Amino acid sequence: MRSPIARLIAVLAACVLFECTPQPAFSQNVGVGTATVNNSALLQIETTAKGFLAPRMSNAQMLLVASPATSDIVYNTTYANFYYYTGTVWTPMVGGNNWSLTGNSGTSASTNFLGTKDGIDLVQKTDYNERLRVFNGGNVGLTNVTGVAEALQFYDPSSSGSIFTGFKAGVQVGSVHYIWPLAGDGTANQVLATDAAGNLSWYTMAFFGQANITSLWSRGGTYSLQGIGAGDNGKGKYSIAAAEYCSTSGDGDAAFGDSNSVSAKEGAISGGADNTVSGNGGGIVRGGAWNTAGSQNTMTVGGLFNSTSGQDGTILGGDSNNTSGAESVIINGDDNT
Repeated sequence: MRSPIARLIAVLAACVLFECTPQPAFSQNVGVGTATVNNSALLQIETTAKGFLAPRMSNAQMLLVASPATSDIVYNTTYANFYYYTGTVWTPMVGGNNWSLTGNSGTSASTNFLGTKDGIDLVQKTDYNERLRVFNGGNVGLTNVTGVAEALQFYDPSSSGSIFTGFKAGVQVGSVHYIWPLAGDGTANQVLATDAAGNLSWYTMAFFGQANITSLWSRGGTYSLQGIGAGDNGKGKYSIAAAEYCSTSGDGDAAFGDSNSVSAKEGAISGGADNTVSGNGGGIVRGGAWNTAGSQNTMTVGGLFNSTSGQDGTILGGDSNNTSGAESVIINGDDNT
C-alpha cells in the first residue's frame, strides 16, 4: 500500500495531467476521501483518521530553501511550528511555541521568555514609535524618539487609576547615574543625598539647629542658627548667620553674604561683603562692600566704604560717604559728609 504522501503526489500529478489534456466542460475539482468537492476548492481532502504531512525541516534547512515562493509552507522542527513565506521572510503561524496576542497558558518561567536569543536589543513600540528598549548590555530605558521625555508612572491604589506619581528626565548636558545605598531604608527624618558622583546615602534632615545631625543649619548660640557655609558663626541670642564667614554676636542679629559682621543688638546685613553693623537698635546694611552702620537706627544701602555714625542717618549708594549728624541723608556721590 502506498504512503499518504505518495498518494497525494499521485493526485497532484493527475491534476496536472488533467489540466494539460483537453477535457470536456465539466468540474475540474479534485477530492480525496470525498465524492462531493466544494466548487471553490481545486483540491479537497477529507479524513477522520489521518493528517496532512507537510515538509519537515530544521530552521537552518528552512532558511536554505532556494527562492521560496510566496505562501510556501513548511513545518519548522527547531521551533515546533508551521512557517509560511510572505515573499520576503519566513513567518511563524499563530500557536505552537509562539506568544499569542490573547495570552498563553502552560508557560514555564524557567524556559519560556519574551526576548531575543542573539546580541540584539529588545524594542517595544506603540503607534510605530519606540517607547521602551531592553539593551543587550542589560540596561532598560524609556527611550525618546519624539522629542518628549517619557515618564515612569506609578498609579495610586484607588479604583479610578488616574492619579499617579511620575518621574522623567529633564534636558541634560550628560548622563546621570544614581547608585542606591547598599542596605537599609533609612530612618525617620532621613533623605537620600548624593555625593556628586551618583552614590546615594541616607542623611538626617530634622528641625533647624538640632545638634549632632547633618542639616542645612547648625546651632550656634542660645536659640541661634548658623548656616553650613564656611566660617559662619552665630553667637548672639536669637541670631542668624549664613552664607560664608558671617558672624552675629548681638542679640536678635542677622547677617547674610560674605564676611559680614553684626555686633550690635538687633542689627542686620542682607548681602554684600565685608560690611559691619555696630550701632544698637536697628542698624542695617543692604549689600555693597566695606560699609558700616555705626549708630542707632542707621542704614546704608549699597555702595562702598560708606559709614553712618550719626543717629538715624541714611546713605543710599555712593562711595566713601559719611553721616555724622543726626537724621542726615546722603544719596549717592563720593566723599560726602
